[in-house]
Amino acid sequence: MNFYDSDEISARVERLLTAQPTAPPESRRVRRPVRIEAHWEESPRYLGIRLRVDDEFARAYRRPAQYVTLKVPGWPARFFVIADRPEFDLWEFLIDRNGELGPVFEKMDVGASLRVSLPEGSGFDPEEAQDKVATLFCTGSGVATMRPVIDCWLRVGAVRPREIALYYGEHRIDDFAYGELLDRWENEGLQIYRAVEQCEETGESFRYVQHAFDAHHPPMDDAYAYLSGAPVMIQMVADKLLHLGVAPSQVKVNI
Repeated sequence: MNFYDSDEISARVERLLTAQPTAPPESRRVRRPVRIEAHWEESPRYLGIRLRVDDEFARAYRRPAQYVTLKVPGWPARFFVIADRPEFDLWEFLIDRNGELGPVFEKMDVGASLRVSLPEGSGFDPEEAQDKVATLFCTGSGVATMRPVIDCWLRVGAVRPREIALYYGEHRIDDFAYGELLDRWENEGLQIYRAVEQCEETGESFRYVQHAFDAHHPPMDDAYAYLSGAPVMIQMVADKLLHLGVAPSQVKVNI
């Protein structure tokens, strides 16, 4: 296990936090019109939408945790992670009602049109953590980043980590997305720890994912970690991981 001094850890955490896409969401991109094929309430906080893309766009999606821009008429383009694993021409997205475009998507329905760009970003390589420990940390809609990589692991058992722990935080207890899916993941052997900011932290209840990690984390020798969500969470968790000796190259942040 490698350990780093405090200054080196601070510098490495800062680099993780300041990574950015190659261009802002409003930049010129190849975008094609698509229609919403399905639209549903995922939880009181989140909406789910499903779009059907053409074959070229479907082939361009190669790694879980890649993202696109969605452009709604009259509104600026914004980044959204694809919440489905690659290989499909149906792409799901998790829409935060509290986000800038949340009220806009809430008023849209099946058949409404928007424009989608090609997938971007390096995503997460589902094969790199094969037979190792994988820890995943997310807050809010960052759980959509984790869904496709977990689905890849469960679908292709040969690349599955030997242990998977998901630390997922929300503001309120009824905000959690993918309730039935989380239950299924637990039944398939994942360790899932929920943190609720708007609650009193007692016993096995946690306000923040970093506290759940402090109380329950697997051996971190040669572990991989995947982070997506609030910058303060990413900063605190990345700092903990590096202090535990996790290699910086094995701490993956979705930007």
